[in-house]
Amino acid sequence: MRPRSGLLRLVLVTAIAVSAIPVAILVWLAWPITDAILAPQQRAGVVLVDRYGQLLRSTRAGDGSRRLWIPLSEIDSDVLASFVAMEDARFFDHGGIDLRAVGRAARDNLSSRRIVSGASTITMQAARLAAGMGRGWLGKLRQALWALRLEFHADKLGQATVGVEAASALYFGRSARDLSLGQAALLAAIARAPATYDPFVAHQRAATRRDRVLQRLLALGAITEDAAEQASREPLVSPSPTNPFLAPHYTSRLLAGIATGGEALAGTWRTPLDLELQTVLEGELRHTLTHLADVGAEHAALLVLDNVTGEPLAWIGSPDFWADRTGQVDMVASRRQPGSLLKPFLYGLALDEGYTPASTIPDVMRAY
Repeated sequence: MRPRSGLLRLVLVTAIAVSAIPVAILVWLAWPITDAILAPQQRAGVVLVDRYGQLLRSTRAGDGSRRLWIPLSEIDSDVLASFVAMEDARFFDHGGIDLRAVGRAARDNLSSRRIVSGASTITMQAARLAAGMGRGWLGKLRQALWALRLEFHADKLGQATVGVEAASALYFGRSARDLSLGQAALLAAIARAPATYDPFVAHQRAATRRDRVLQRLLALGAITEDAAEQASREPLVSPSPTNPFLAPHYTSRLLAGIATGGEALAGTWRTPLDLELQTVLEGELRHTLTHLADVGAEHAALLVLDNVTGEPLAWIGSPDFWADRTGQVDMVASRRQPGSLLKPFLYGLALDEGYTPASTIPDVMRAY
């Protein structure tokens, strides 16, 4: 009788353990998610814009990627519609796992005897980013469980997204807050395989993929035929897709934390600079030095301040940031002798008192 008693005990323990698994999963799904998981990853990339929102400069994340967060509520609605149409058409209908997509993927993979189709929903992709999971079968199972948990605790549209702001700046030189339909469709088109559909390298593949997104939007009734046709005729990228590096001395100072009192910059940072004024004055500075070259003038700097707020409107540390030896020396912020420092104020006082640039002042010793 003892062996049978031991066997019954083993069966009982096994049954309890097996029945406890779904209970444990349900408890885990219902367990509150910490703010650290739901919050965006630490922003390492920064976008600097002028006072009117014109792009000055952007930086990469620590891993070399352009990782920038932007509030979801500020992203152009065409971008959201394009991503849903291309990545997860039933996003607003499923609970984190699209069973129809799972069945289709299983059928296609079994018939092809290899993985040719996936069934990841947008929620599963968000779970992979939030919890740092792999892409294998075990990773897919974890993504599915995490997707259910996310759907249970969070709204369909969370607080932020990653990637579109950086991609928008890279390809179009503008924010994801203000994209055309064609630009929004391109972002959704290349998201799954950016290297394969890179519009800088594979122009035709990217265009074909963008048109596919537009046709999906049209089939879903999200856009009209006229809108789709007009968007398909848009240029893929902006005429000047290179990452801007404007007002280099000032933006370098900002990124070094000098002008912000050591405050760390993150996301999009609106500066007081006026890019149009900055550009005009840079040209004027170089033009003036050209005319003064015969008297030995080689360097100059310029700073324009708002008299009311004291904020810089233009900041030019040297005529050419890329010049040898002295180009990257910021003469606006460099220390000078007291005499040189006071000259602008003395000249200003003299002009207020009636002196002109043609006035002659005796260069003789005087005791006060």
